[in-house]
Amino acid sequence: MSSPTEQIKERLGIEEVVGSYIKLERAGNNLKAKCPFHNEKTPSFFVSPARNSFYCFGCGEKGDIFSFVEKFEGTDFRGALKTLAERAGVELKNESREKRDEREKLFDVLEAAAAYFESELEESEKPKEYLASRGFSSQTIKDWRVGFAKNDWRRLFEKLTAQGFLAGDIEKAGLLRRKESGGDPYDFFRGRIMFPLFDTGGRVTAFSGRILPEYDDGKTGKYVNSPDGPLFDKSSLLFGMNKAKFAIRSKKYAVAVEGQIDLILAHQAGFNNTVSASGTAFTEKHALSLKRLTENVILAYDADSAGFSAAERTVRLMFPLQFNVKIAYLPEGFDPADIIKKNPEEWKRILREAKHAVNFFLDKITSDKTLSPTSRARMMEKKVLSLIKLLPSSIEQSELLKSVAARSGIREDVLWREYEKISKPEFEGHIFAVKVQEEKNQQKYGFERKLFGILFWQKGKGPTGMDVGMFEKRASFVLGEVLFEELKKSFETVKEELVFEAENYYGENADISLVTEEILSRLELEKLKLVFTESMDDLSKAEKDKDAGKIESLLKKCQDVSKRINELSLQSHL
Repeated sequence: MSSPTEQIKERLGIEEVVGSYIKLERAGNNLKAKCPFHNEKTPSFFVSPARNSFYCFGCGEKGDIFSFVEKFEGTDFRGALKTLAERAGVELKNESREKRDEREKLFDVLEAAAAYFESELEESEKPKEYLASRGFSSQTIKDWRVGFAKNDWRRLFEKLTAQGFLAGDIEKAGLLRRKESGGDPYDFFRGRIMFPLFDTGGRVTAFSGRILPEYDDGKTGKYVNSPDGPLFDKSSLLFGMNKAKFAIRSKKYAVAVEGQIDLILAHQAGFNNTVSASGTAFTEKHALSLKRLTENVILAYDADSAGFSAAERTVRLMFPLQFNVKIAYLPEGFDPADIIKKNPEEWKRILREAKHAVNFFLDKITSDKTLSPTSRARMMEKKVLSLIKLLPSSIEQSELLKSVAARSGIREDVLWREYEKISKPEFEGHIFAVKVQEEKNQQKYGFERKLFGILFWQKGKGPTGMDVGMFEKRASFVLGEVLFEELKKSFETVKEELVFEAENYYGENADISLVTEEILSRLELEKLKLVFTESMDDLSKAEKDKDAGKIESLLKKCQDVSKRINELSLQSHL
């Protein structure tokens, strides 16, 4: 019987899987798109249904459906396997706990903890009353696996160890703490509504605990999140992304909120393209997750000074990464959860009327009657002009400056003078930068690479392809037998890449015989130029030594090589 991996590959094609994440366009027998793994303006990402694989010419990412899901979802192979098995309808049999690696053991611990918290909520009236008061339906509680950690120091620890889990694994999963002085471990979460945080494959990777009001003594934070660990990086994980990813792609925009309750109620009301950071401000890694799905984002943060500051930080992060960012106007004193609970249609209107981030801050400044002219001018520079400076497009910068002039009453030439004084902030954009070594670039576009790409491509086509045997003989003669075999062995390691390049560069209708002859002529030309240079050096030495016989022989050789170089130069069109 075939393995689960083979069964999945039999049922799911690369076009179906990749096409569910990014928009693909037909390119001959293949499909192309802008690469989801690096920032680019023109498509260099290709998918081959025939080979059930993908390859990006820009950043070099390649692989099959499993490696694509791993990279796109930011998960491991088991996470990708679980995601694709569910789509393919393939049942995965559980392995014994002893055979699982450390990461899988931690996933087991977290899954058991989530199940335990769910059961505790079922038996606890106060947290259920609190959730109902916030607008949670019973189905939502079930869908999001909301639970409760009782106000007990060792309850979870005892339950998990009774199931056979080791204290060390429970601690690594972020569920236990120990006093600095040592001693017995105790539960990290106590007296809190528990929100599991999921990876994009739907596996529990951490928790966020909201203190139940009756236990809030003001000494601990309203929310406590799992510490970063082997499975959880709060700067990377967006809460709700596992449920929102396909809705974001379908609707072509994402909504970002600040809290777990805001997010869950948004999904409950049908706004299933909503995500949230958890335990940290929005980061560049979060932006990477969204960038793969959309460049359009609406920020719907609380309408208070903290919310405005958070929105500004997020805009400053997103503008250089070419996001189109709008900010929603929320009534002062209300958060998204309050509005959604009261009237989901009102929330829809708020999102629909969200304004471009620059215009949002411009409105805040111009409507604030408490600002003096000097303060208003300073705020204009700090919160409006400096934001425009972050935009990569000079056309968009110009249009926004015109808009600011019209809406603020400040002359456009005055705005431009002030704008030119602002230094463009440094932004490394290290996540999106694609650093290709000069050596790799030289190899990538070398004629030898093209030659072997065509060779591998045509070999794979079988009898319908060119006469590969004759091609190899000709190439071996031009390059030299030893060099030909060395290059062939070397290029075998990047065979898939070379086939993609050849297939997409030359297409199905190209005259391959003519193309290969051109490449071989060019390779011969480069080889002869080297021979000519070496022969001229030898001739110079022979003349110094006054070796008449050698001089005559080298002159003849130089003349013959030069003649052949001229012939090839006239013939070559590459």
